[in-house]
Amino acid sequence: KLTLFVAVLAVALFGMGGASAEAAEKPPIIIDKDKPWQSFKGWLPMVFSGDGTKFIYGTDSGNHITVWDVKSAKQLRQIDISKKLKNTWNDQEWDKIQGLTENPIKDHPARKIHNLSVSNDGKTLHMIAGPGEGPAWLKTGWNLETGKELHTHALADTGLSRIAMSPDGKTMAIGIRNGTVYFKDMKTGEVTGKLKAHKDRVWGLAYNSDGKFLATVSRWTDGTVKVWRLSDMKEVVHIPKHAGSNYGVAFSPDSSLLATASDKNRVRIWKLPALK
Repeated sequence: KLTLFVAVLAVALFGMGGASAEAAEKPPIIIDKDKPWQSFKGWLPMVFSGDGTKFIYGTDSGNHITVWDVKSAKQLRQIDISKKLKNTWNDQEWDKIQGLTENPIKDHPARKIHNLSVSNDGKTLHMIAGPGEGPAWLKTGWNLETGKELHTHALADTGLSRIAMSPDGKTMAIGIRNGTVYFKDMKTGEVTGKLKAHKDRVWGLAYNSDGKFLATVSRWTDGTVKVWRLSDMKEVVHIPKHAGSNYGVAFSPDSSLLATASDKNRVRIWKLPALK
């Protein structure tokens, strides 16, 4: 009887182990590229408010920031940012920002939005824009409810653009042109890991709220959107190539939605499966 019990137990454990291995090797969940939950004209970057009720993004004209109600799909207001920037861009700026060249950027008077964030109380919208003439980098704040400008400060640090900070502030994710994401320890400055995320350059990346998952997007030759589980660097969600280059990405606070922005002046919001 004891021998039989041991044999049954061994089979059970072996079977569980096999199931676990099989689960670990599960392919990513593929989201239908033709069925975003919501789609509208817009531009990068973008951000959800802390309570997930509002979605904020740049318009296709590049001269406004639009505040949109997530539940009703209703536009709430636009904030005019035309005095802060002009809508032009070039690859030299990307190379400089990503540390691929030390050549200075000359004779380029335009700024473009590089980062949007919302204060913890949900009342203030912050924008970082650059580079350009005069103060090359600006941080501007607006009242999110009224659209009134609160402050503008000049910045010297161009490292505030195409990166993603982990929610605990300990790690910076940096995407570069060969499709790799590097993870940098913010205390020591050391590179702690890397992820080959795409076949072409990483145009945008974002952590979810608990820092366990990272979303990445790439330009037109790759054109995909991916969500990675950082504990084992496994791809868990995949949106196939669907519209040119994807430039920006953002999680909703509860990680149930993912927003992406393409070079077709189109923002799409996707419903995500439960991330695990």
